[in-house]
Amino acid sequence: MTFKADWTSLPDLACALSQKNQRLEGTCRGDGASSNDKVDLGEGRIDGNQVSWTWKIVVPDGVMWTFAFTGTLDANGNAMKGIVKLSAGSGAKVNEAAFTAIRQ
Repeated sequence: MTFKADWTSLPDLACALSQKNQRLEGTCRGDGASSNDKVDLGEGRIDGNQVSWTWKIVVPDGVMWTFAFTGTLDANGNAMKGIVKLSAGSGAKVNEAAFTAIRQ
């Protein structure tokens, strides 16, 4: 998964995703053999070609970062594109970035 944002630098991620009915589940980690950090998808949904999920990550200073993804699957189900909205803490400004993901 690749992110394009002018307000931050996010690493590419490798994700293992699965669909159970309309529920999307999975885990993502930094794209690299040495990366041990992982994040589980929360609130994952698939409705037709529309997908959505969240990540909630507590950073070292104790602030909860919430990433909310919404996107569209291509006709073959091999790629998705969309927007990720990031907020840090309560009442924080929401930043948006584009994301793309391609099945490997």
